Amino acid sequence: MQWIDALEGISYLSVLAGVVTSIVTGFLWYSPGAFQNQWAKLVGLKRSELENKGAMQVLFGTSIMFYTVVSVVIALLLEMTGSMDFSSGLLMGVILGFAFGFGPMAVTYTFARRKFDLALIDGGYVVVTCAAIGAIIGYLG
Repeated sequence: MQWIDALEGISYLSVLAGVVTSIVTGFLWYSPGAFQNQWAKLVGLKRSELENKGAMQVLFGTSIMFYTVVSVVIALLLEMTGSMDFSSGLLMGVILGFAFGFGPMAVTYTFARRKFDLALIDGGYVVVTCAAIGAIIGYLG
C-alpha cells in the first residue's frame, strides 16, 4: 500500500481524537499535581511566567499543530501496516514516541547540559502521549 493511498483510508475523526488526547495528556502531565513544579524548576520558570495567559495561545497553537502531524503519522502507519486495533496502536505509539521523541530529546538535553530529569519529564510526556494517541486511533480505526 502506498502512503498516499493510506491517507485516504485514515479516519480524520480518530486523528482529531488523538489531538484532543495530546491536550488532555499535557494538561494532566504538566499539572501542579504531577510534574509542573519539578519541570518549572528544571527549566527555570517562575510561577508568574507559568500563569501568563497571553503565552497560552501560542503554546496551545503550537501543540495542536504538531500533535495533528503526529496523529496523522500514527494513523497513517497503522493504516499502512493493517494494524488498526487498540494494542497495535498503543505499541506503535510507544515505539514512535520513544524513537522520535524521547531519544532525540534526551540526546539534545544531554548536549545542552540539562538535567536528565528534564528529559525524563518531557520525553515521558511524548511517549505517554504518543501511546495514548496510538491506542485511541487504533481503537477508533
